[in-house]
Amino acid sequence: MISNAIEQSKIHYNNNIDIQTIKFPCVEGGLPEGCENVDAIPSPSLVPTFFTATKLLQKPFEELLLQQKPHCIIADMFFPWATDSAAKFGIPRIVFHGTSFFSLCAGQCMKQYEPHKNVSSDTELFEIPNLP
Repeated sequence: MISNAIEQSKIHYNNNIDIQTIKFPCVEGGLPEGCENVDAIPSPSLVPTFFTATKLLQKPFEELLLQQKPHCIIADMFFPWATDSAAKFGIPRIVFHGTSFFSLCAGQCMKQYEPHKNVSSDTELFEIPNLP
């Protein structure tokens, strides 16, 4: 768990990292109790409801920012409203994107240059242009 790693780094490096949790508003957002992540959603039809429910986290998040006064925010890309919250309080925000920057670049180059359309079979290798 990340909390264990942070506790260990506090001991060894005397850092000031802290984790705060906010209760996910499942029921308030129109989801069954316990739907706190995409894997827990009982039906694909509730995925849009889940993402709408994440917007309900903004108010308690901003209350936490007022209490904690952090030096920066690292928020998942699925919380775009965190950018507004960070700006509101003058706190730098870093976007966490679990897919990775490399795969985003590769995907963009695939979309832009379409190198896969120049092969003669599904097994033929091709180079993605403009990637080192």
